[in-house]
Amino acid sequence: MTVTGPPLAQVWEAQLLDPVTLHTTNVAVKQFSPASDADRHACFQEMALHAAAARCAPDVCQPHGWCADASSVYLVMRKYARSVADKLREGPLAAAELEAYSLQVCRTMAALAR
Repeated sequence: MTVTGPPLAQVWEAQLLDPVTLHTTNVAVKQFSPASDADRHACFQEMALHAAAARCAPDVCQPHGWCADASSVYLVMRKYARSVADKLREGPLAAAELEAYSLQVCRTMAALAR
């Protein structure tokens, strides 16, 4: 699969293209710039842990994969339409929304603890 999109920031929106089906998926790409080979190895270890967490807790952001070039490591993950941060920029959450987000976080933490 090929990721296309301009790397304007540490995290940016892109499209993932499946070369067989030509299906595109909107994704988020996070760039890590490790300073050494040990840092690069640590990035891949963290990404492997993320993938394992996503398999056992469905509310963890789903990774599509990762790749690297000479200077950076990239995590390609599901792009969500909105984040909690987007919602908070609009103003305070209503009590019911706050409770729903809190329960979701607690369920995710419980799934990760198993």
